[in-house]
Amino acid sequence: MGSFAEDMAASRRLAILRFLREAGGSANESILKTMLAGIRIKGPLLGDGVRSDLKFLAEHDLVVAEMYAGGDGGVMGADITKRGMAYLAREIEAIAGVKLPDMGV
Repeated sequence: MGSFAEDMAASRRLAILRFLREAGGSANESILKTMLAGIRIKGPLLGDGVRSDLKFLAEHDLVVAEMYAGGDGGVMGADITKRGMAYLAREIEAIAGVKLPDMGV
């Protein structure tokens, strides 16, 4: 078990994967921030917090993340990958830093 901050980050990343699935597979960081705030997920929702989470998920091939509308001033969008969908279905091993979904969820 990690620190509270690590546990919150892992829960936030799982929520992002779920939101992407519910959104038809893709969304941008602005939409994801709104969705996370709506379910009262705490953590770095301002600044590049969600962007950092998307980069983390991309490093583990759970999403493909890209910048739109130019450079750092743009918006990051993400698409869930087949591996990300498999993670939500618990078809692959747990990944440190991303909460493992409950069975049947």
